[in-house]
Amino acid sequence: MAAGINRKILIVDDNQNMSSLLTEILEVFDFKGVNVESGDVALKHLKDERYDMVITDLKMPGMSGEELFRAVKKEYPDLPVVVITGYSVSAPDTQKVLTDADGFLHKPFKVTDVEGLLKDVLKI
Repeated sequence: MAAGINRKILIVDDNQNMSSLLTEILEVFDFKGVNVESGDVALKHLKDERYDMVITDLKMPGMSGEELFRAVKKEYPDLPVVVITGYSVSAPDTQKVLTDADGFLHKPFKVTDVEGLLKDVLKI
């Protein structure tokens, strides 16, 4: 894939500060972060535009990150989905999502964590 800002990652997080921080980190690696606050809005974006990856928070009002993960994988099975959370991940359903997810970031994350994720998942 050609380098440049044409590479887009959909960030789904109800915490605007977190998604803004992640967007800034992604820009360092020439990715454009597109921020949305809910799973429903994320699914609409995926119908209208092409993304290289989805990064979703697990705990959000309305559609959870787990529900979004399942919906994305059903409709776009080859689209990488990365899960981020600052919560304990001991629930069985959460464990299943983390096992199936293409990657995982635990809050608070560092620039090097995001870089490693991009290398692992998108092979940059």
